[in-house]
Amino acid sequence: MIPTKRPIPSPPTLPPSRPLLTKLGKKSGSPPKAKSKKAFLTLDTNIGAYDRTDPFHAFNTLIKLLGSLPSRIGGCQFKLTSEEHRLSLHLLSIVEPFVGLAPSKRTITRQPTEVLDAIIFHIPSRNDLVSLALSCHRMHDVVCPRHLEYRVIRCKVSAIRVWNHLIINRSLARNVRRLEIMDERSTEQEMVPSGILNSDTDLESTDDELGLHDKQEKYLVAALSKMTDLGSFFWSCNHSPISIDNVWPTLTRCQSLKEIDISDNLVFSNYTATGGRKNCRQIVLPDMTSVSLRSTSHAYGASKQPNLTRISGILNHCPALK
Repeated sequence: MIPTKRPIPSPPTLPPSRPLLTKLGKKSGSPPKAKSKKAFLTLDTNIGAYDRTDPFHAFNTLIKLLGSLPSRIGGCQFKLTSEEHRLSLHLLSIVEPFVGLAPSKRTITRQPTEVLDAIIFHIPSRNDLVSLALSCHRMHDVVCPRHLEYRVIRCKVSAIRVWNHLIINRSLARNVRRLEIMDERSTEQEMVPSGILNSDTDLESTDDELGLHDKQEKYLVAALSKMTDLGSFFWSCNHSPISIDNVWPTLTRCQSLKEIDISDNLVFSNYTATGGRKNCRQIVLPDMTSVSLRSTSHAYGASKQPNLTRISGILNHCPALK
C-alpha cells in the first residue's frame, strides 16, 4: 500500500507586526541617542577668592548658589555641602554690612577722627551740625566744639583774645563761615567759642589808646586772613578809629565770600587800593552773590561827596551778583 503525501500546511498568517516601542516611545529601529546630562552649576568654594569690598559680586554668587538647589537630583536637592555652607556664610558676611539690620563695622562712626573732621568741614549750617551731633556720642565729640562753636562768630573789634586765638589755631579759623563785627557800643550778646570766652590775656591791656586801636586792627586783619572758607562778612563798627579801608584789601582776597554787609559811613570815603590799578584788577570774587553797603545815621565818618569806588569795583569783578 503506497502511502499518500499529506500536504504541508502553510504557516499561519500573523497580523502585521507593529514596531516595538521603547520606554521613551521611540522606534526600536532608530539608533538610541545618548542621554544628555544636565550640567550642574559649579562655583568656586574658596572663600579667599571673594573680595570683602565687593558686595555685588558676593550677592550675585549667593543668588546663583541658592538658585541651583532645586535642580539637584535625589537627596541632594535643597541641600548644601559643607564647603558650600561655609561659602554662603562668608558671602552673607560680605553683603550684610551694606544691607543688613545688624550694627556694621563699616559705619561712618568707625572712621578716623581726621576723616570725620574733613567731612564735617563741608557742613556750613549750624542746624545741620546740631542734628549730626545729636546722632551719637562719636559725632558729638567731633562736632562740638571744633565746628559748632566756630561756624558763626559775633564779637567786637576790641576782642583781641578772639583774634589771637584764631591766629594761633589756623585749623579752627578755617571752620568760620560767618563773621559779624559788632559796634563797640552794641549791647547784643557776643557769640564766641566757649574756650576763650573768659580767658585771661594781657593783649587787651595797654596804656596807649591809639596803640591799642592799632593792635586791634593788626590782630583782626591777621585773623581774617586765616579764615580761608569765610562765606559771610558783616561789619557794623561805627564808633571805632579802625577804618574799613584797612580791612577791605584782606577781605577782597577771600575767594569763598558769598555775602558782604557793611554798615559804616567810611565805606563811602575816598579809597585807593595799595598797588595801583594792577591790584584792583585782582579783586575777583566768583562766588559773591549779595553785597550791601550802606551809611548810618551817625555823623562820624560821613562824607558830603560819597565815593563809589568800592561799589564799582564789586560790580565789575563779581559776576555772580544777584
